[in-house]
Amino acid sequence: MKSLSYLISKQFRGLVYTKRYARALLDHLLPARSTYAQHQEDCEFSKLLDGLDLSTGVYIDIGANQPSYISNTYFFYKKGLNGILIEPDESNVLLLKHFRNRDITIQAVVGSTPKLCRFNYAIASVHNSVQPLPESSLLKQEYIPQITVDEIVECINPKWIYLLTTDTEGNDLEVLRGSSQALKRTLLVCTEYQSDQERSQLEKYMTENSFERIFLNDVNLIFRNTEFSKHLIEVI
Repeated sequence: MKSLSYLISKQFRGLVYTKRYARALLDHLLPARSTYAQHQEDCEFSKLLDGLDLSTGVYIDIGANQPSYISNTYFFYKKGLNGILIEPDESNVLLLKHFRNRDITIQAVVGSTPKLCRFNYAIASVHNSVQPLPESSLLKQEYIPQITVDEIVECINPKWIYLLTTDTEGNDLEVLRGSSQALKRTLLVCTEYQSDQERSQLEKYMTENSFERIFLNDVNLIFRNTEFSKHLIEVI
């Protein structure tokens, strides 16, 4: 039997979208807050990037979701910076294009190889994923093209990437495996993990690509590129 929240969300999607729009509009109109991220990760980014000229680089937000709600990059957008947002949910893409029009927004799934993916929409969009969802939280399914971060960076060709952040509900390692070239010009990477095993796999992969872990909380890891850091002044 479907839960009451499922039935309400299924039947009254317009109310859900209106709530997302209202939240984004409010954050757009109000003065910048000190943090927008789920666990204040953007405060950590700000400290780590202090003193650098970020206007010469970009952020890349994989699984950007909504414009400001628990966003790892909206803090920088409110400072006048811009970057690249990748989000598969069409309703969120419309909001991103409206409220973050300085950013480049791409509707796609991101992974290790280009292919067609079955994308699962959850009742709460923050749980959208290419990974299977429980029936109780699954809203609908849709087929969406998957691209890689390397393809995105090759096409747009930013000078450097001061922050690459991924929140893909269990697909983060695959995202990073498709970022091997982009990582060479990336300073900070923030990635979500959902288990100790996944955390260990992420740490191993990032270490192999010259990154060191510099931050850890219950849901996210932050890595810094040790090799790129040595040549950063030359780049910016």
